[in-house]
Amino acid sequence: MYRASRFCALLVGLSLGVDAFAAALPEAIGLVRAVDGLAVFSSRGHEAPAQVGQALVVGATLSTAAGSLGLALVDGTRLVLGPHSRLQLETFRFAPAAGELAFRARLQRGSLYAHGGELARLGKGAWRIETAGGEVSLDGEAAVLVRAGR
Repeated sequence: MYRASRFCALLVGLSLGVDAFAAALPEAIGLVRAVDGLAVFSSRGHEAPAQVGQALVVGATLSTAAGSLGLALVDGTRLVLGPHSRLQLETFRFAPAAGELAFRARLQRGSLYAHGGELARLGKGAWRIETAGGEVSLDGEAAVLVRAGR
């Protein structure tokens, strides 16, 4: 009986710990859909090769060498990071019912092809890519090619 109650207490403690741990993880805002060549995913102080199916989170930085990286965000936005590029995902909010629509990313170098999804269609001015030379806004389901640096 004593063992059973200790075991139950351990299970409850572990489940609470898992819930607390899961709450601390950032919410996925999309997925890596394609990797061509070497691409690196950096988040929360860790760096690893980008892999198809890997979750994207706010605060992550994606870098490519000679290849490219295809990304899909939860609102249907499609992004392709070109060769020798670096993109930091800064903000993503997609809650249309609550009126919360925002996407901000910083293209530090290279090129980025973007095809807008629901966020760009619903939120005028809510979708922005910043570069050292300025800012690009995407409204509607249009597509845009952004270049930064050399």
